[in-house]
Amino acid sequence: NIDEGPTAEELEASDPSFDGASGIGGPFGPYAQSQRLPRYKEISELLIEKGFAYRCDCTPEMLQKEREDQISRKQTPGYSGYCRDRNVSADSKHVVRFRIPENSAVVLDDAVKGKITWESLSLRDTVLLKSDGFPTYHLAVVVDDHDMQISHVMRGEEWIATAPIHLMIYEALGWNKPIFSHLPNVLGPDGKKLSKRHGATQI
Repeated sequence: NIDEGPTAEELEASDPSFDGASGIGGPFGPYAQSQRLPRYKEISELLIEKGFAYRCDCTPEMLQKEREDQISRKQTPGYSGYCRDRNVSADSKHVVRFRIPENSAVVLDDAVKGKITWESLSLRDTVLLKSDGFPTYHLAVVVDDHDMQISHVMRGEEWIATAPIHLMIYEALGWNKPIFSHLPNVLGPDGKKLSKRHGATQI
């Protein structure tokens, strides 16, 4: 048998000083995203002011039609950048998108995978802040890791495709980047990744 160790709940119950306990805070709290919404909005507005992001009021119907048109033309589907040069009002219902720099490259020096390069032409302007004020993963993970002084990020290799977006956000904000390590997934006997969905509830 493998002892996976105590869960976060067990640590919190046995030691009230456990730093990751969401109920008691800590030196870098609050930890719940719902309590950090003003911070995400602050950073999204800063990125807009610096020219690294913009407001987008494209409706789901517009985006769906755009996607269908791209597929019919055998193009890779993705946001076209329609709102890049439009002055969308802050009072309208909108999302905030990151502006991918044109004709540039981003390089990840991964501690496991080594050096990986992405050309900006292969990337699309991604949503950072949703219309309900909640951040997407891309914005939240960068802001949270920076604010909580995370020095090393270790995650599954399936997340490596998100790395160029995160690196560009760090660069746009002038923040120090953590050391990234993208690790091979632990697989079950059937060759599928172990996860809660897979039935490996302890993971």
